[in-house]
Amino acid sequence: RATGYVNAKAANHLLQNVKKSSLCHLREKIAREIRLSIHSSILSAIIVALTIGSRSFLTPSIWQVFQLTGTSHLVAISGLHVGLICAVVFWVFLRLWRCSAFLCSRMPASRMASVMAMVAAVIYGAIAGFSLPTQRAVIMIVSFMLTELFHTEMILSYRFMFAFLVVLIIHPLAV
Repeated sequence: RATGYVNAKAANHLLQNVKKSSLCHLREKIAREIRLSIHSSILSAIIVALTIGSRSFLTPSIWQVFQLTGTSHLVAISGLHVGLICAVVFWVFLRLWRCSAFLCSRMPASRMASVMAMVAAVIYGAIAGFSLPTQRAVIMIVSFMLTELFHTEMILSYRFMFAFLVVLIIHPLAV
């Protein structure tokens, strides 16, 4: 692990302003809207942490409660959160797509659900800041769903192994 610090010097200056269309700006806007719409500062800090993965609004006392109860891992956006979002989006699109014979004749419901689940995983990963656990989850979900899209007749355990292999290729030290 590494640590860093900034020395207070007169030569320190802002290198570049964040563009209004950047991902950081979007995350800040989401955090600001959550904090404005929820009047409890404790609750809004927890919702911000769960939504965009920013723990900057959590006070030391709130963080201590999470540590003492053994739930601090729930506040960090991880593969579990991305997987839940992906599973819900997959299930919803699978059910909705199957309601239309016209849509099913164009593309099978499972393929469309896979596409939408991948899109949801990437968007949620981006909003969550693409931390290392989030990156691994997104990579695994995308590679797992790609086997569905390309009609590969691969058994489930091989699909998981393929996804794990892709993660290891992209992030060799992820294990």
